[in-house]
Order: sequence, then C-alpha cells, then structure tokens
Amino acid sequence: MDITSKKGKLQKFLSSKENIGVAYSGGIDSTLILQYAFKNTQNVKAFIVKTFFTSKTDYNDAVNFCSERNMDYRIIEPLYENFEPVLKSPVDRCYRCKKIIFSNIINIAASEGYNTIIDGSNSSDNSDYRPGKKALKELGIISPFVKIGINKNEIRYLAKEEGIHFFDKPSNSCLLTRIPYEREVTLKKIEMIEKGEEYLKSMGFKVVRLRHFDEIALIEVGWDERDKLFKLKILDQIKNYMSEIGFDYTAIEAGGYKTGNLNKLIEETKTYG
Repeated sequence: MDITSKKGKLQKFLSSKENIGVAYSGGIDSTLILQYAFKNTQNVKAFIVKTFFTSKTDYNDAVNFCSERNMDYRIIEPLYENFEPVLKSPVDRCYRCKKIIFSNIINIAASEGYNTIIDGSNSSDNSDYRPGKKALKELGIISPFVKIGINKNEIRYLAKEEGIHFFDKPSNSCLLTRIPYEREVTLKKIEMIEKGEEYLKSMGFKVVRLRHFDEIALIEVGWDERDKLFKLKILDQIKNYMSEIGFDYTAIEAGGYKTGNLNKLIEETKTYG
C-alpha cells in the first residue's frame, strides 16, 4: 500500500471514532497522530504524562505544541511511589512502566468522557525488544500506525507534509532506558543522565544517549556524528563535564547509537511482549 492510501485509511479510521484520548509524549510519532486526530475526529484531548524520568525537552515540546494550536490537553503526574515496580530495573521494566502510565491515562481520560485511547507506536517498533507492547495490548490501547502499517520514515514524510516543523526530530525514549537492566533506578542517576545528554546536545550532537553504568558514563552519538566526537578537544571537554556531574569514568561506544543497544545485555530467549 502506498503512502497516500495509508494516509487515507488512517483518516478514515480516525473519522470513525469520537471522544479520543491521545497519549502524547512530544515525539514526532505521537505528534502526528495527535494532529490527525484533531483534524479528523470529534472531541479529542491530549494526555501528557510527566514523570521523574520524562525528558524535560520532550515534555516542554508536548505542552508547547498543544498550546500553540489551541488543542485541549491534560497533564498527568503520577506519584514517584507508583513506579516502585520498575525501580530495580527488571528486564520487563518497560512492560511494568507502560502498565502504570497507561492505566493512569485510561482512568483519568474515562472520568472526562474519553474512552478510546490511542498512541503513536508505529510499525518500525516491531524490529526490537519491546515488552511495553504487551501492556498496551492488555489495556486495549489502539496504535493506528501499527494497525495500518505506517513506519517511521512514512511518519516523518507525513509530518513534513502537515507542516510540523520538527518532522526530523531524532527519536527519543524515556530516561529509564539509559540505565541497564537489573541496576537500581534513582533520582540522582536520572538527573546525571539528563544533565549529561543536555550538555552533549549543547555541543551540537543531535542523536545522544548517555548510559549510566554506575561510576561509568557510556556515551553514544549518532553513527554519522562520530567524526566530531573523536577529537581530542571534544573528548577532553566531555570527560571534564562528566566528572563534574559525578561520573568517575567516561567511555565511548565506538559504533555509535543504535536502537536497543542495552537489549544486548539480556537473554534473547526472554520474551515479554
């Protein structure tokens, strides 16, 4: 099916619904599904979840996008204590976390009359270990892009067509994904990760991950940005800053960032979704 046909099918699907709640993260996937929902569905509201591991940049992008377009939205702030099941980082951490977050969305959305919840998951997400998909299925969350077979590249194309200026925004994930499985999550670690990533972005790197291996900061940048990274002056600056925020050692992933890099640390035979 070509992109025009997929777009038509998506619009038809959304126009057949009403009272839709959109789980909105501020990323390009959920931004596009939110945009289409508001254009094709009666009575739509964005639900933005703010947690201790939510990127401040993504959160601000989400609020600004809704505000600039006069879209109705609600901010949900689950308590830190609610996430106790994920703080020890079990390998099904994403499953547990999604269950907590989307249960909050479902309950609050239902109390406001929104009984259909959709998200921006896309068909490209099927290529990696994604235990969170099981939670979405169990809770009855609808993923229109997956349903129709729209992938990440097609989302960027459609977002550009829609005039969304950040159509090429690098993919991101919650800050919990920077902490290896079976290692404790703490507020201090999350703070160090966010500070470190913001510093790297301030240096001009677009795709950034800072993996927190206790006393070691493992830096990943985009595959095509490594030539800038591997310069003595840049490495010295990064090392000095990482030391300032609490890391004893700074390491570089020579191969650059790749989706699911931390998943290599778990047994491939384990499946949670």
